[in-house]
Amino acid sequence: MFNGTFYNCTSLTGPSARINGQYLYEIWPDATSSQVSDMYSGAIGLDDYRCIPTAWGGGGEDCSAPTAEFTLTTTPDTSSFSFKISAAGEFVVDWGDGTVETITKPDTTNRTYSHNYDIAKTYTIGLSGQATAYNTNTSTAAISFDDAGFSESIASIDGSLGAIFGTLSSDTNNQPRFYQTFHNASNMTGSIPSDLFAGISGAPASYMFYETFRGCTLTGAIPDGLFAGISGAPAEGMFYGTFDGCSGLTSIPVGLFAGISGNGAFIMFLRTFAGCSGLTSIPENLFGNISGTAQNNMFEGMFMDCTSLTGPSARINGKYLYEIWPNLEFQFVYGPYYGCTGLSDYSTMPAVWRLFND
Repeated sequence: MFNGTFYNCTSLTGPSARINGQYLYEIWPDATSSQVSDMYSGAIGLDDYRCIPTAWGGGGEDCSAPTAEFTLTTTPDTSSFSFKISAAGEFVVDWGDGTVETITKPDTTNRTYSHNYDIAKTYTIGLSGQATAYNTNTSTAAISFDDAGFSESIASIDGSLGAIFGTLSSDTNNQPRFYQTFHNASNMTGSIPSDLFAGISGAPASYMFYETFRGCTLTGAIPDGLFAGISGAPAEGMFYGTFDGCSGLTSIPVGLFAGISGNGAFIMFLRTFAGCSGLTSIPENLFGNISGTAQNNMFEGMFMDCTSLTGPSARINGKYLYEIWPNLEFQFVYGPYYGCTGLSDYSTMPAVWRLFND
């Protein structure tokens, strides 16, 4: 009936043939090779080629298996892709073209994993598994796409990295770091998945979310509860440049840092939202549990060049940050509101909070 219908149609893309939303091989699951032999042989560019039964000339993969815990979609011209994992554990990578790779990693050495595609196009890459140990170097990510030089090939992300790289114990050495994980993903549009860091809890590690999304073309609101599991004392550089340059972000949830409590830390919010020109307001009590003695560079450039901000600057229980920490010198703040001339209190705040000392 279908023998060789699309045999060697090597330029086919998109899904294979369907009737009322069902694939032909779903409608006739018991078709024999004599009835459908080589229907799709060679049509490897089809989105579902890997799922087409071998009797039909496809990849023969069982696609009824559970979906990956984290997925990313690549840009349309992707011919290869790489990422780095430093965490120990066992991981499964579905490269999106029918190739599934199991990674057994006994140590926390930073290693690159790569794949070349036969056809340059858009692919959906899935990742699952479970980390068992983390590299304790403060500038090493559990997983990074920028470190491998392929962050610009990411178009969108979905699912949870925290389900794979979750907290292993209360010891901060057993916390994952997402140090520049999506840094420079300039083609990554869409929103941040709300459960991206689900599975991560307890005290933050130093530099935990250092420049995680810096330079990403993200849109919309930062999701409620993105860091909901993080609680405890501030850590050095924990949100340094996390959203720096994400000009498409439009709003910050009230409780984004709700679990962080206690004395500030060195460079903890340095450039966290710098260049987020789409943000229009700062929620009350964004830093509601930060208190004590200010630390050097604690708020340096925090909202620098957020040119669309209106309303009041950041407050805790109705008091401005510069009222809570008055008379600070440049080394403590370095102009967190530099360029934010639309803020209603911009002209009345102390100069060190609005002037950047180069």
